[in-house]
Amino acid sequence: MRLALPLIASNLTVPLLGMVDTGVAGHLGSPIFLGAVVLGANLLSLLYFLFGFLRMVTGGLAAQAFGADDMHSMSALLPRALAMAVLLGLLVIALIGVIEPIAARIFGIDGPLQAAFAEYIYIRVWGAPAALATFVLIGWTLGHQNSIVALWILLTTNGINAALDFVFVLGFGMGVDGIALATVAADYCGLVLGLVLVRRIWRQSGCRFLSWRELLDAAELLKLTIHNRDFFFRSLCLEAAFLSFMTMSARLGELPLAANAIMFVFFSLSAYGLDGFAQATEAMVGKAIGAKARNDLSEAIRTGFCNGGLLSIGMTVMFVIGSWPIICLLTDLSDVRASAADLQIYIWLMPLVSVWAFILDGVFFGATRTRDLRNGMFLALLLFLAGCALLVPPLGNHGLWIMMLSFLAARGIILAVIWRRIGPKIIQLPIADS
Repeated sequence: MRLALPLIASNLTVPLLGMVDTGVAGHLGSPIFLGAVVLGANLLSLLYFLFGFLRMVTGGLAAQAFGADDMHSMSALLPRALAMAVLLGLLVIALIGVIEPIAARIFGIDGPLQAAFAEYIYIRVWGAPAALATFVLIGWTLGHQNSIVALWILLTTNGINAALDFVFVLGFGMGVDGIALATVAADYCGLVLGLVLVRRIWRQSGCRFLSWRELLDAAELLKLTIHNRDFFFRSLCLEAAFLSFMTMSARLGELPLAANAIMFVFFSLSAYGLDGFAQATEAMVGKAIGAKARNDLSEAIRTGFCNGGLLSIGMTVMFVIGSWPIICLLTDLSDVRASAADLQIYIWLMPLVSVWAFILDGVFFGATRTRDLRNGMFLALLLFLAGCALLVPPLGNHGLWIMMLSFLAARGIILAVIWRRIGPKIIQLPIADS
């Protein structure tokens, strides 16, 4: 719980303070600007999510090294992962000229909307190296069993972003370029703060700067690359499921699409909250495995499930009580409200169904069993697509939501089956074995 609460608080700042960009764009005088910011932010969020291994894999490996009191590995992991993050960020910048027109075609936008979208993207993308490097800093400090750093970084980044939105747009009269510039500046401010905080932990923990020969150890770099590769493909499968969901929503018509977009607000709140316990579980599991402490491993998993289960129950109660008022707040269109209200039961069930997948994700990330995560996600994706082909034609949007719940449940069940097989032997495995 000590690790989880700051993570939950920091995670929830992302959707809540991120709404400031949308709110400011919504007052620029044209829906074109709002659409450009929303689409541009979603595109970059998708790209950054694909590189989420920079946080998750770094966190798992750091936690194992911390548990084993292996400061050499801790000292090597941070610069290696930071170098990878910066290189990937520069790669995103280099490829944005290819990515932007492809994304515009996928989104089906052109004319003034595409121009505003491109203006936002070509400015905002310069924050990619900072944003990805921050993933590494959060993962490395979480491996140290320190979640306060993540809280300070995300609060600072999102707070500065919100403040600069008002300064650039309302103060200086800028448009989407001001909103994008605010985010870039906030990303680098968060990175600087993160480096300052990590420097203190680095010194206190006894880490040291290594030689280039040590940092470029081929075997260690290969191990890091393999873990990151597996997580990347896992992320692709997860994104494929969500993109398929939205594509099928669009094919059902404008009303189901609008209702599903509102329902995903609840899903995002649930996911960001539960992910706090998943990250805390990852840190505790990694530490236990690094220390080869079987009792600590069992306690970490039990704590994760108990706390995550309690949070999921609390979220369900909140959604049962508050879903209709929030739906009314998000839209004043009566037909969209009615369609969304018809789907409330799925939102009420979602925290209870999905919590097991989130906690088991944390367990597997802490154990750096990235190959199992990749394979499990791929199987869950196949089940989701097959189920949609069977249920969506006769049941419409209800069939789609039934399969989304089934997808979340399948992820948890598949990982539970895998863990039942490998869990009793995990302590005897070499650190970071996949």
